[in-house]
Amino acid sequence: MSLLTLLVLAFCTCLIGVALWLRIRAREAFRRAVQSLGAPDFSYDGPDGGFIDSGSSIALHTGRRLVHLRQGRSWRSYPLEAVHSWAAPPVPGDGALVVRVADPVHPEWRIDMPSLEQRTWCEILELAMRHPGVTDSRPSSTDSI
Repeated sequence: MSLLTLLVLAFCTCLIGVALWLRIRAREAFRRAVQSLGAPDFSYDGPDGGFIDSGSSIALHTGRRLVHLRQGRSWRSYPLEAVHSWAAPPVPGDGALVVRVADPVHPEWRIDMPSLEQRTWCEILELAMRHPGVTDSRPSSTDSI
């Protein structure tokens, strides 16, 4: 092998290593922020939850009345009262729960999840908004953060 080939292979290996490190870092930053308040009552990481640019996650602290949303590099925590609406799009195969909040910078969040989880999360958010403290049982379809 020539020196140029070895340099290209070394560069590609380093590039892959940095990409994996960034992927882990994005997910861990969200996880640390959510768990700093204690374990969430409900949480879900989308199928690409570990990817820095394309992943999405949602977590809910019912006792503190907080919802944590992540989409790519952006993540924020909101009081439940700031959540205006949520919906599972009627289009089959859309694959995202849409949460709208009172935030002029990021008013809409799309959390990638299958339709069964979308319906489950719509029910969880409905219960959390209408009856504080009622959502004590965890659905089996959510992943813990």
